[in-house]
Amino acid sequence: MDTFGKKITALRKEKKISQGELAKLINTSTSVIGRYERDEMTPSIEAARKIAKIPGTTVGYLLD
Repeated sequence: MDTFGKKITALRKEKKISQGELAKLINTSTSVIGRYERDEMTPSIEAARKIAKIPGTTVGYLLD
């Protein structure tokens, strides 16, 4: 089963978006995106919603 971090990494790469670009889109830092992707940190529900909107997926999919 893929983790939240693996899912957002895969979706981000599929959309050809860098960590920096994703960080700007959700109003956070590149280091926070890196921590999400390494599963060192869990996003707030609001951050998860913002991330899910970018590739057009759901929070449920990301956190499942």
